[in-house]
Amino acid sequence: MLFLYFVLYYYYKLLNNAEPTLKLWTDPTFWIVTGLFLYATITLPIFALKDYLLFNFGIYAAYYSFAFTNVIVIVEYLLFIKAFRAAKDSVAISSAE
Repeated sequence: MLFLYFVLYYYYKLLNNAEPTLKLWTDPTFWIVTGLFLYATITLPIFALKDYLLFNFGIYAAYYSFAFTNVIVIVEYLLFIKAFRAAKDSVAISSAE
């Protein structure tokens, strides 16, 4: 939960102190923080309710929550890939100048 506080603080500072020329599309830090934020906010309630889902709704609810969690992990890793590509592109642009 403390992690979510730091992520929200990052977004707050980013929005309030951002330079007019800052492009989030090419900022690797933004994509990494966004991936971690999405993973934490979506999977935390699922993991917290895992036993409740299993005992009250059966094995299928646990199976579907596991599958949904895997989809969220895939989205998180896609955002990490976007961050690494943005970092690579920004290094290539600064090298060319």
